[in-house]
Amino acid sequence: MPVLCYGAETWALAKTQVNNMQKTQKEMGNVITGIRRKDRVSNKEIGGLTKVVDVEYVLNIKKFKCADHSMREGKERWARRTTEWLPYGIKRGRGRPETRWEDEIKHRVGVAWAREG
Repeated sequence: MPVLCYGAETWALAKTQVNNMQKTQKEMGNVITGIRRKDRVSNKEIGGLTKVVDVEYVLNIKKFKCADHSMREGKERWARRTTEWLPYGIKRGRGRPETRWEDEIKHRVGVAWAREG
């Protein structure tokens, strides 16, 4: 799990990327348990055999720990300044915008996630 999620705190993940990581985790579980793909064993059963936590859960925990840490830092720190920075005069292009790191946090926690209190 540490190798699979290395640096995940800073990733802005789309659902397809999370699904790919879950597939990778399932394949690793298959190798550990010796189950072949044609045996058609569900992900929950493999997770029960390997006692490994779901990769999506681990990614969310790591991301929230990083967000908490960066917001507790002083306002002069680079991690906080780059997170709160809004470029002047630059707009996002047409179409659906790419998910940013902060967008995921806002979606799960709310708009006021970085408010000091």
